[in-house]
Amino acid sequence: MRHLNTPGIILKKHNSGEYDQFITLYCPTLGKIQALAKGSRKIESSFTGHLETLNICHFQLYKGPHTFMITQCQAESVFKNVRDDFTKSMLAILISEIFQRATSATEDGEALFYLLEKTLTSLNQNHKHLLCLESFKIKLLNLLGVMPDISRCSVCEKKWQQEQTIYLGNDGHLSCVTCYRDIKNQQEVP
Repeated sequence: MRHLNTPGIILKKHNSGEYDQFITLYCPTLGKIQALAKGSRKIESSFTGHLETLNICHFQLYKGPHTFMITQCQAESVFKNVRDDFTKSMLAILISEIFQRATSATEDGEALFYLLEKTLTSLNQNHKHLLCLESFKIKLLNLLGVMPDISRCSVCEKKWQQEQTIYLGNDGHLSCVTCYRDIKNQQEVP
């Protein structure tokens, strides 16, 4: 199938030649791809105003032998409140950068696409900027399968009791009082 219709979030873009741009986008079925938008930098281009970083767009793509080409693009969400607020803009760029570095090109998934879409929508509507960022990080780690299990001691693997003291070791692991003392005692013995 050479022609594809798909939603996508524009993660970044860079110029190519005099009038073209390479667009990195994340699609629910294709994952992270790079697509060429020929003539997108011309003043009279139909892409003007649509191919902006962090826009959610509906794309018509042509899959060539070596690259995807964007044949049509229609912006669906432009997140005006994020663009108008410096703090929100910086957080949105940070979220995009974290997402780009954490996901691979071969990784596809609707859950990742909708997490990024929901996070940007929440940032656009919400005043709790840092909460959006931290929530995004935790959900992304969970979807990628690298979220540590914080419901139990990392040493003995017993579940936490309701009012139990939890220790954070120098190695970043959570441990119960007993395991924490054992680790300290082992470190003190020469």
